[in-house]
Amino acid sequence: MQMPDTKEVARKTMSGDKNGLTEKQEKMLDEHAEHHSPEHLKLMRELMMSGMSFDEAHEMAQEEVGD
Repeated sequence: MQMPDTKEVARKTMSGDKNGLTEKQEKMLDEHAEHHSPEHLKLMRELMMSGMSFDEAHEMAQEEVGD
């Protein structure tokens, strides 16, 4: 029997609320909003909801849309 991927399990269990992000992730995005554009934040939110970490999403958003 194959064991489930631990990262996938963590992603599924952490995204319990209706929008797919944890309270901590929401707080981090709110604080991040002071320094970045709405387009940057929208892309970060979408990437995080698809399973990326905050740092991964930030790096990709920087590359795609800038600040």
